[in-house]
Amino acid sequence: MDVIALNRGGFLNSVAVSGTALTEKHLTLIKRLTKKVYICFDGDSAGEKATKLSLEKMKNEGFEVKIISLPVGKDPDEIISAGKDFGEYIKNALTPIGYFIKKSKFNTDSLEDKKLLLEEALELIKSYSDNVEKDFYLQEVAKLLAIKESIIYDRFNKIRFKYKKSEEEEILKSKNNITSSEMILAYCLLSPENLDFFKKNIIFEEYLPKDLKEIFENGIEKINSFPLEKKEKIKGISLKIEDSESTKNSFNKQEDLQKMIFGLNREIFLKNQEKLKNKMNSGDNEAILEYTKLISKAKKIGLK
Repeated sequence: MDVIALNRGGFLNSVAVSGTALTEKHLTLIKRLTKKVYICFDGDSAGEKATKLSLEKMKNEGFEVKIISLPVGKDPDEIISAGKDFGEYIKNALTPIGYFIKKSKFNTDSLEDKKLLLEEALELIKSYSDNVEKDFYLQEVAKLLAIKESIIYDRFNKIRFKYKKSEEEEILKSKNNITSSEMILAYCLLSPENLDFFKKNIIFEEYLPKDLKEIFENGIEKINSFPLEKKEKIKGISLKIEDSESTKNSFNKQEDLQKMIFGLNREIFLKNQEKLKNKMNSGDNEAILEYTKLISKAKKIGLK
């Protein structure tokens, strides 16, 4: 009904996803016709979820995307049938960052909330690959949050540097053929406090590698039941860590633990994000809910 109403209202280049999630096939077809897309879902919680999922799929695909924000509980058919000018909603369409800030639960009158919102917005901008797009969104954040551009760029560069450093550590680790879970198991061997720290700070418990899950549930003694080769490898890594930590202070040791848990969370997130995207593209509706939960958890630790 919404597409029919839009066509009657003179908005002819309108299409619907027919109750299914936006897919890669949809995007390929749209890209043949235009690079400029306006997303418009109902103004309810389901519409908000659909908008966020669509934005995630269209990110870094070469589209100029804007979001038409409707009043809560309203859809295009109701608005046009009531005689209202839908063109005004199109004129006031938001960028992805503008939409993110508008739908945020943070109170921008609160200094602490504004700081948290800024961090989340910058993490989102970081996920875009085009530098011109990043620059545009950074300027928009500065305007929307009434923060000096110099401060915005300074914070963004710090976040980007931190991310780059994490990537470099991942590359180094892969060269040495050591997985995140093996590193964490090695740290757990060093002390029970390390095991407790990792158990408290793991975000994606349901996706844990089997070996880590066994240790988290049954204690570090469970390592004795591992295959001999794996057990010896972890013990060897643990000894190397112990040697390197002898010259570190408590602050640096804690920083190492935080880096390790962040690396594992990120590794799990990226792996399962790709799996769920493939399931959604295959029409698996249950994967949409699981994907939403995954993204929600990732945001809490700055992965999205």
